[in-house]
Amino acid sequence: MLSGFHFWLALLGLHLLENMRITTGSAVVFYRRSFSGNWQARTPFSYPGGGRWGWILSSLSPLNPTTLVAQDFALAMNEEQFSPNAALSSSKSAAVPYNQIQSVCADESWVLVNGNRYLRCECRDAAEQFSRQIDEIRRLPAQKRTAAIESILDQAFKGGMSERLRLFRSSAQTVEILVAWLWMTAFVLLPFMLAATGSDAVLLPLLAGIWLLAAAIARASVKARQRIEGKKTPGFPWKSLKYALYPVAALRAYQDLAERVVNKTHPLALCTELCSDSQEPELAIELVLRIRYPRAGATNAEVNAVSEWFNARLEQRMTKHLNERRPDILKKLIPERLNEGCLSYCPRCRMQYRRADGICSDCPGVALKSFAFQA
Repeated sequence: MLSGFHFWLALLGLHLLENMRITTGSAVVFYRRSFSGNWQARTPFSYPGGGRWGWILSSLSPLNPTTLVAQDFALAMNEEQFSPNAALSSSKSAAVPYNQIQSVCADESWVLVNGNRYLRCECRDAAEQFSRQIDEIRRLPAQKRTAAIESILDQAFKGGMSERLRLFRSSAQTVEILVAWLWMTAFVLLPFMLAATGSDAVLLPLLAGIWLLAAAIARASVKARQRIEGKKTPGFPWKSLKYALYPVAALRAYQDLAERVVNKTHPLALCTELCSDSQEPELAIELVLRIRYPRAGATNAEVNAVSEWFNARLEQRMTKHLNERRPDILKKLIPERLNEGCLSYCPRCRMQYRRADGICSDCPGVALKSFAFQA
């Protein structure tokens, strides 16, 4: 027979699963250690050979710092069609002309095109963002699409993230407090009362308290979102309703609001603004190189063409951002020559070789560059 202790274990297990999230390899996780004002960044955990997918473990306790997840452009667009970004996404979906779109929307972390799953994103907010971009671009005349796409790239590198995070913390303070109370009730007070009384009689009143706190979080999160975005969100707040019905999801309410603040910002912009100078260069280099020198994949010619067109503009915008904020990082894209025997290097992974040309053994499709041309 199930007891209150078994229920608590199930609650703990659900909380752990809720915070273990499958993500795309193009996502970057930003976190801040306790009692520290410096942000740090890392790519998702992944298994060998599975670099385009990974997973993250968000904070299990409100005592730990907030984890922010930002995603690179997993969607590529040009004047005529859009496709998964061949440099970042493992999707096998084909390129789709704008004039063939009947409907585009988000379903959880998926972008749906004409009712079919098309591209999986890091989270629902990212899927909604890409869906809106497709819908906005397809409604424009073809001659105006290039400017609109470049405007999207400019917005992704817009500064002021530190100020936006301060606005978020002040706007979502009530949600943060309620989430902390819910966590304490579910994972501290509940097991303590069960152990102290030795009876399941305390279970029902504590469960009632848990659901009341979840309902309060649902209401507070709607108001916090309106303050953060500066406008009233149209439509029914379905996600907030989920908080009220499923308290384990309500424990992520503060985290979800935080990620809405960064979902339109490119990871490179976050890296140069939030991270300390000593921590950011290697990750910033990786973000640039995976766009400038993508590994060859089994993607069709149309997807490659769209991705190359889009990534050329994305790489230009990344270079412009680094020239303005951290020009020293651009100088580190070319590795220092280890010794006279090294004749070439891979521009993607920067491994050095004793042959003058060829293809990198670790980065399929990436041609080696000779050190002779860098002199």
